[in-house]
Amino acid sequence: MIKLGITGGIGTGKSVVSKILTTLGIPVFNSDLVSKQILLGSAKVKDLLILKFGNTILDEKNFIDRKKLGSLVFTNNEALKYLEGILHPEVSLAFKEWCKKNEHNPIIGKEAAILIESGTYLELDYILSVNADIQTRIKRIQERDHLSSQEIEQRITKQLPMEALNNKSHFIIDNSGKVAVIPQIMSLLDILYGLSEGE
Repeated sequence: MIKLGITGGIGTGKSVVSKILTTLGIPVFNSDLVSKQILLGSAKVKDLLILKFGNTILDEKNFIDRKKLGSLVFTNNEALKYLEGILHPEVSLAFKEWCKKNEHNPIIGKEAAILIESGTYLELDYILSVNADIQTRIKRIQERDHLSSQEIEQRITKQLPMEALNNKSHFIIDNSGKVAVIPQIMSLLDILYGLSEGE
């Protein structure tokens, strides 16, 4: 079974690539979605975050307010590292369990925004980086998350530059809108299926 990491900076459209792969029969584990589920559903994680940041991160229903937490961690490196230190082991555990359920598939994917930074790319066979130019990324984030330009720039600067991601990647897909994405994905799958047959 080939494990393909799918990454890219915020607004590059890695989720679009993951959805196309899923449609083409490749199961994809969405690390960011699982991370959100853990953040909202784990009592242990909630208690650790309240201990660190206080009750101000809770909403009116006593759940973790992701927007409040995000505004704290994206302006404070130490707070971001603390949050990642809690969430990454939980997500890794969930991924291992998910892999067991999908081990009959020749190729599986793992989508994660900070695949390289977290070191979890080392658990995977190949890395795919999804690229898009900065203007396209900012426009997408504004339409999706309704963040200010300053907030977007803060989040982009917290992530690895595109060149650094590409240097760690085996495959690159251009999702800036200038080149059709599906033919790029089909070419990638041709290569990966060929590699899986040689295992």
